[in-house]
Amino acid sequence: MSARDPAWRRYLRFTRANAGADLDDEIAFHLAARIDELVATGLTPEEAEAAALARLGDLARFRAQTLRVDRQQERENTMRDRLDNITADVTFAFRQLRRSPVPAVAAILCFALGIGVNSAIFSIVNGILIRPLPYRDADRIVVINEGLRR
Repeated sequence: MSARDPAWRRYLRFTRANAGADLDDEIAFHLAARIDELVATGLTPEEAEAAALARLGDLARFRAQTLRVDRQQERENTMRDRLDNITADVTFAFRQLRRSPVPAVAAILCFALGIGVNSAIFSIVNGILIRPLPYRDADRIVVINEGLRR
């Protein structure tokens, strides 16, 4: 694969789009096309490359700005997709609740009971076992016990 044929490499990226590689391919394509145009006008390849680079400007800055815009766009699309999924899930849940309310209410009550019991148990465990005693040097407190022997 040559740098003048970047479109073919895009078809070989099966997992997901690689914006950096796609952008590098696109820049290389436009640079090569501009060099070919300038060589066709009579410049040497070295002169044509220098003129093309000067005409295109700061490619590193352009690449960084383009990747930043792409990341922002991807982030917005991801948030929009998540919101759409949540909306679809809530709509489906209400539709199922309307279709068969008794099993749905039973499931909701089971979830509520489970969450309540877990919260109560965690509060007890946190207060007794996890949080230290409200005394200075609480880890040095001991219990002395005396009992009758038979």
